Amino acid sequence: MVIPTALFGLNLGDSFTHGVMLSLGVNLFCYIFVSQVTSQRVVERIQASLFVDSVETRQTSVNRPWTGATTVGDLKVLCERFLGAGQVDRAFEDYARRVGKPLDDGTRASIDIIQFTERFLASVLGASSARIVVNSALQGRGIGISDVISIVDEASQVLEFNRALLQATIENINQGISVVDQNLRLVVWNQRYLELFRFPDHLIRVGAPIDRIFRYNAHNGEYGPGDPEEHVQLLLDNIREGQPHRYVRYRQDGSVLEVQGNPMPGGGFVYTYQDITQQKRIEEALIRSENNIRIYTDNVPALIAYFDKECRYLFTNRAYEQAFNIDRNAVIGRRFEDVLQIKQAEERAPWVTRALNGERVSFEVSLRVNEAMRYMLVTYTPHFGDSQAILGFFALYQDITERRQAEIALKETNETLEERVRERTQALSEANAALRQENRVRAEAELALRQAKQLAEDANASKTRFLAAASHDLLQPLNAARLFTSALMQNVTTTDTQRIVGHIDNSLQAAEELLSTLLDISKLDAGALTPRRSHFALADIFRPLRAEFEVMADDRGLDLEVVPTQLWVDSDPQMLRRIVQNFLSNAIRYTQEGRVLLGCRRHNGWLSIEVWDSGPGIPESKLTEIFQEFRRLDQVSRHKESEKGLGLGLSIADRMSRVLDHPIKVRSTVGKGAVFSVSVPIVTAREASSTEFEPQARRSSHKLSGTRIVCIDNETLILEGMTAMLSGWGCEVFTATSIGGAKSILRNMDGDPDAILADYHLDNEVTGLMALEALSERVEGAVPGIVITADRTEAVAEEVKRAGYQLLLKPVKPAALRALLTRTLQANRAAR
Repeated sequence: MVIPTALFGLNLGDSFTHGVMLSLGVNLFCYIFVSQVTSQRVVERIQASLFVDSVETRQTSVNRPWTGATTVGDLKVLCERFLGAGQVDRAFEDYARRVGKPLDDGTRASIDIIQFTERFLASVLGASSARIVVNSALQGRGIGISDVISIVDEASQVLEFNRALLQATIENINQGISVVDQNLRLVVWNQRYLELFRFPDHLIRVGAPIDRIFRYNAHNGEYGPGDPEEHVQLLLDNIREGQPHRYVRYRQDGSVLEVQGNPMPGGGFVYTYQDITQQKRIEEALIRSENNIRIYTDNVPALIAYFDKECRYLFTNRAYEQAFNIDRNAVIGRRFEDVLQIKQAEERAPWVTRALNGERVSFEVSLRVNEAMRYMLVTYTPHFGDSQAILGFFALYQDITERRQAEIALKETNETLEERVRERTQALSEANAALRQENRVRAEAELALRQAKQLAEDANASKTRFLAAASHDLLQPLNAARLFTSALMQNVTTTDTQRIVGHIDNSLQAAEELLSTLLDISKLDAGALTPRRSHFALADIFRPLRAEFEVMADDRGLDLEVVPTQLWVDSDPQMLRRIVQNFLSNAIRYTQEGRVLLGCRRHNGWLSIEVWDSGPGIPESKLTEIFQEFRRLDQVSRHKESEKGLGLGLSIADRMSRVLDHPIKVRSTVGKGAVFSVSVPIVTAREASSTEFEPQARRSSHKLSGTRIVCIDNETLILEGMTAMLSGWGCEVFTATSIGGAKSILRNMDGDPDAILADYHLDNEVTGLMALEALSERVEGAVPGIVITADRTEAVAEEVKRAGYQLLLKPVKPAALRALLTRTLQANRAAR
């Protein structure tokens, strides 16, 4: 074969080079020729756009000036090739409503409608395919079968990806989900839906009639009692009407489902199923707790109410409502002056003001109850928040009718006795026989007087013991209620539920403070209040008293002078402060002008704490009378009636001084003033113990998680509350109602418990100390025991201390229990 070497007059040297050039020239000619006589296919343009997408192809057709003749009808026809005609019509009608103008098929397509068409197609074809299809339609180029197949393949991949994404999404939702199409057939569901209803395998499939599923649930009792077919038809009617609905379904296994149905655009329904069993149980527990609180307070033999700082009713018990003839639902949130009679509100207004200023006040009122006049001792106790701000006050009405009647009877007896004495004295000169007779009558009258007085004292003591016992017994259920609310607060997640739990806990705390106040009053009246003596600096009492009374003195135009001291004394700081507080209160109340002085003097190892005033003074004949109950020297006080005391301050001070063995003295000159003093033993600074005033140690950050705690109590309600609270702290809790049950727990326990909580009063006269001693035989080393009791007597406290265990009083405060457990566990670990 001869190969040309000078074709077209070109001399390229050898024949090989000439052949290569000839081959390249022929290939170039064919490439240019084929490009000119053929057009680019749509699928080729799509593939090219993925790699060499130019600025022009990345722009939609609407980004360039549009002057074509394409109509709205053309765009609809284009969309119908990939979507159904009905879906296309609905989409274009919806667009027309949004833009606010009709779209006729013959209307020339605007840039906005073309852009809408491209986005519409992109939802099923993908962005790049939709862009190419719209550009091809605008340029008048057709789309071949192979192009359509390629586009549909891409669209199928997009749909498959979207479906997989949707399925993955609903499978990771903790709600059961089912979707019903417009033909009432099941199309989508998730695994949670199957777990909730436990359908048989053959029932759940794509396209399954939803009425079969509803009927299956109806026959299984999922919709409650009644005809299953009626339940099915009701559910189908809800779907056909397309109205969203929600209902709560209580199931036979005790669980609760919240079902919500919402219609979909274009037909169909979406159902969601939420298991709300835990939320319902919490709500029911809150309601039960609130009812228990109401039961406790409704059975207290006193009238109880609570007001906020705006004097609005927040709580009343049944006795209060009956006495004032009010409805609790009608008065809660209303101010007391809008509820009480005008005269009643005016009488109480000054006392309310003092209570809201932080002062605990008591006064007597008469009240008509059930058509009978009753005498009431009213006590307003301020309620302080964590920051010592006044949150409101408690109102406690105690019926003292019997005591007042006894006092009246005693007064009448005294008057009768005096009259008889005068008559018999006058007859003394007439005959000795008459004198002996008079003596017998007088002795009989004195005996009757003593008996009447004894009856009055017995009645008052009985009432006091009853209040003490009732307050003590009420601490038991309040303890359980506080434990349950503490556990609920750790578990709730919703804001509304947390708010409800918070309200209930605040109500429990208010009831606890009220009952504690009742118990303290009862102890003082019964003589059960024992002093807690310690060594402390007298300045620790003087400073707060000065701050307390400075404002009161300034309001009256008086000078209050407190002489500082560095001396230390041996006494009960709370009782001593109360005594001096009463001295200052009386001095400021009865002094019109001048000054009031608080200071102290040494005398033979004793310190005389003295309060001087420049008031009107006290007659010598009245110096002993002022220390009696309800005795007031009204003739020396020119203040308005509302500012007078009840005559109990000096009586309480005198009782406390006798308990402390601190003599009280009073000196006075009428018209010049008076001096009240109390003598206290002095101690040196090195003898003084500062433990009473040491700041509390920081709360340990030690975690209780994983600790094993055994709880012993004969009240199952207390055990349930303690278990709920301790479990919320991460503790492993074991409960027993007796010593035998606790021993069984220890036998089955691998190792020793970290702590044992035992109630003091168990069944059959068994105490918690007995239980701890019995368990000590099965525990290596010392038993880490804590005794919990509502008995606040010194005897119980000393018994627990001698046994070497910790003591915690009821109602148990979660923070106090947590701190005590932390200290106990730390000490136990250090000992090991």
